Amino acid sequence: MFSAIGTNVVAVIDTDPLSDQSAELIGDTPFFCIRNPIRDIESSDFYFPYLFKRIPYKLYSNWALNKQFEKVINEVKADTLFIHFMTRAIAFDEAICRLQRRTVIHAHGYDATFDLREGRPPFRQAHPASYLDRVQDICRRSEVIVASEAVHLRLTQAGVIPCKTYIKPYGIESRSLTKTIAEKHESDGPIRFLFLGRLIDCKGPLETISAFETACARGLDATLTIAGDGLLLDDCIAAAQSSVVSDRITILGSIEPSRVRQLMDEHHVFTLHSRLGPQTRQEEAFGVVFLEAMDAGCPVATGRSGGVPEIVVDGKTGLLFEPGDIDSHADALIALGTNNSLRVELGTAGKLRLDHHFSREKEDLALRNILLLKRPIDN
Repeated sequence: MFSAIGTNVVAVIDTDPLSDQSAELIGDTPFFCIRNPIRDIESSDFYFPYLFKRIPYKLYSNWALNKQFEKVINEVKADTLFIHFMTRAIAFDEAICRLQRRTVIHAHGYDATFDLREGRPPFRQAHPASYLDRVQDICRRSEVIVASEAVHLRLTQAGVIPCKTYIKPYGIESRSLTKTIAEKHESDGPIRFLFLGRLIDCKGPLETISAFETACARGLDATLTIAGDGLLLDDCIAAAQSSVVSDRITILGSIEPSRVRQLMDEHHVFTLHSRLGPQTRQEEAFGVVFLEAMDAGCPVATGRSGGVPEIVVDGKTGLLFEPGDIDSHADALIALGTNNSLRVELGTAGKLRLDHHFSREKEDLALRNILLLKRPIDN
């Protein structure tokens, strides 16, 4: 375990947009950002390992890159390394061992899914065979940040025991709405449901279409918009086109991030079918998109999976159902689609919950406290 009396310089190892945000959170503490330092290594080592299945894993190690990393850290006299994603951390493990600086690793989602599989047949393992062993080793010497209790439990069950663990939920910048939540949910026409996210198995876009069809067959007057891109896009298009309610389903495909809030404002209810992906083995580690929905006053209908119940409170800010239960998903859509006062009640409570628990200010303060060596969770 490495320790530090105080934090003088923090080195932020991250991708482009996050490194600036992470650096801003440190406040007056000097920082140094290293952007995309191992893009090429990650593309072969972690995302597409099957392309290199005949190459021994030890050959992936980049000695020169580690030496360069070590040199840079020594030049800026950084005494804390703040690294996003465990995949990046283990790529620099040789240098980290030699540097013996305080290391804080922010685990996110895919990097904490140790049985992760590729999304296309034959669904090969996405991480190298030695990945879990290497994560266990580096985490024994590091502090780890996770966004939810669900990810903390996942690490513990996999035998990943950091020297310190911090639970730091994500936050977003809350905004003022152009109309009241009550006004938002006044509707003389069909209720508008929105699915927004990657079109992958753990978010259940095909299950959402099925639940919507079931709800409409039981008399629900509504429309469904599906926004996002991913491996299941073609399947979603085919399902929508062949649906008996095809005229009520719109597939937008990929959208610009700037359109997220606009779509949230234009729809009444946000819905996914969150679940443990049967092919990828992925699960919602947290789900920032639920915060975006709450910020817009949209009640949520989704599966009780991963970190979702830590955000969406069943019966208070949304309706949760058991993953895989299409009828229960349809029940939730009908309940929210036919009850204006329920939508207003849950939408209002969601907006308040966001402001009290998941604001950007709260996340900023939590990260600053971690980097300034405030008290973590006892393991």
